[in-house]
Amino acid sequence: MLIIVNRKKFIRFLCLIILVLGIICAVPYGFKQIMYPLPYQQIIVFQAAKYQLDPLFVAAMIREESRFEPTAQSRKSAKGLMQLTDETAKEVAQKIGIQDFTHDMLYEPEINIALGCYYIASLLDTYNHDIKLALAAYNAGGGNVKKWLKDPRYSKDGKTLTDIPFQETKNYVQRVQNSRQWYKRLYPNLK
Repeated sequence: MLIIVNRKKFIRFLCLIILVLGIICAVPYGFKQIMYPLPYQQIIVFQAAKYQLDPLFVAAMIREESRFEPTAQSRKSAKGLMQLTDETAKEVAQKIGIQDFTHDMLYEPEINIALGCYYIASLLDTYNHDIKLALAAYNAGGGNVKKWLKDPRYSKDGKTLTDIPFQETKNYVQRVQNSRQWYKRLYPNLK
């Protein structure tokens, strides 16, 4: 009888191992669909190409900014998928020729992604395509990044940041970079 009980436990243990292995093997598909979705893919790809951006970088930004919620609004009144402030959005809308721009348009995915892509592309140009600097400026503002680059506590060479003093911005930059890596793994054919 003792052998049978141990045998039953062994069979249960094997079934549990098989179940766990099945879940582990299925995780990439489920993980992709749940944790790193890609709604608005056509808009993202189109706008990213227009501004010579990696669409997976744009997707990572949107994921971290709004979790793909088009009506998202931050405590600082940044709006939409890419969380643009009214002031930044109005300035960018003029530059890209959006006629009769209103702040409610920030909740429209096509417009928000177009504005956000233009803005991050211009920041990348400003900071010699240094993603860390561009993301820091996107989150904390270009004025702060300019101050940090002049401060030897945060920049040894005045061109790169060794540290970001705002914890929120530091976390944001890291989260976007991590999300971008996941998107690259999960969507290898999207470029």
